[in-house]
Amino acid sequence: MNLSNKSKFRVNPLAAAFAIPCVGMLFVMLISGYEPFGQYSMLYSDMYHQYYPFFVEFRRALLRGEGLLYSWNVGLGMDYLGLISYYLASPLNLLSVLVPEGLLLEFFSLLMPVKLGVAGLFFAIFLKKLFGKHDFSIAVFGGFYGLCAWALGFQWNIMWLDTFALLPLVALGTVSLMRDRKFILYTLSLFMAVFSNYYIGFFVCIFVFLLFFVYEICRFQGWKRFFADLGRIAVFSVLAIGMTAILELPAFAALQTTQSSVNKFPTGFRLNIADSHDLWGLLDAMRQVAGNMGGAIKPNFKEGLPNLYCGVGTITLAMAKAAGKVIGVEVVEQAVQAAAVCVTAALLALVMKRGSPESALLLALGAAVAVLLPPHPAAKNMTSQSTIQMVAKVVL
Repeated sequence: MNLSNKSKFRVNPLAAAFAIPCVGMLFVMLISGYEPFGQYSMLYSDMYHQYYPFFVEFRRALLRGEGLLYSWNVGLGMDYLGLISYYLASPLNLLSVLVPEGLLLEFFSLLMPVKLGVAGLFFAIFLKKLFGKHDFSIAVFGGFYGLCAWALGFQWNIMWLDTFALLPLVALGTVSLMRDRKFILYTLSLFMAVFSNYYIGFFVCIFVFLLFFVYEICRFQGWKRFFADLGRIAVFSVLAIGMTAILELPAFAALQTTQSSVNKFPTGFRLNIADSHDLWGLLDAMRQVAGNMGGAIKPNFKEGLPNLYCGVGTITLAMAKAAGKVIGVEVVEQAVQAAAVCVTAALLALVMKRGSPESALLLALGAAVAVLLPPHPAAKNMTSQSTIQMVAKVVL
């Protein structure tokens, strides 16, 4: 038998980019006992009081063939199209008509890992098209994006995740519009990003504004080209946003009848994460944001610090690139054994729900320290059995 002609099994990087965030979140749901694997639901805060009830009523309205302009089934009656524009505009919600009502909670719970998987997939497509990569590295970085702190901190705001997933395509379309003068991807992706959720879509528009100037500064080709690109992106941005008017205009009119209509844009310099609104407050805010980026501060779930944490893997790779070259590596068998035991114990602590998450984190950090730091002379006499006994005290 000629083994050289035997085809090798290869994982598609784009499929892996979808699977890493999706399967990772499904694993968390599995070990935590959440729907559809356990008896607990992931309905949290407004997700319980608003998002899921609105979702159920939206499905019923579609099945009954009722109009979507106004609904008497929400409160004492309200502008239903305005509500849809914020809570229910995700195209994935249309699939709910194919699901029995008894399985709606399971379907609703699975939307979150699926959207995170799509985010990883779209980021991998961004890397593939922009950098010409088609290896497993785009899957890894797609996983970084799909499981970033913003996504994990705000995953319970499930209607935001569609626009978050579409952001890499908007960025790719922006570059394609300015570099290749191709407008279809930019127009359609920005349309879908704003249409799916106008609130996060507003921040996507700010991102496009900043990306335009960053691109022009890095690839400056003269003022004539600059103003041509500015006019081009302005025209197709107006076109994309104008296509969302069927939802955004009713949403704007509905907002004028809410308590939010009295809110005004700040007229002065203020920081809601600082103790004072001066230079010292600004420095304190910068300290907090820097700590959040490095993972030193707990992610935000409601309001406060922006979730900018980009991941230990990204920071490590940046440091590795700056290091230039490796002087030498010493493999210490005892350190490798201790690290393996620490990682295994950390996973067992999470799965068995013994100890605290902080204990599991300390064990994982201990694994890194055991491998990276030079061995102490006394460590050479330490066997893996003694390491297991020491770790067991922490876990159990």
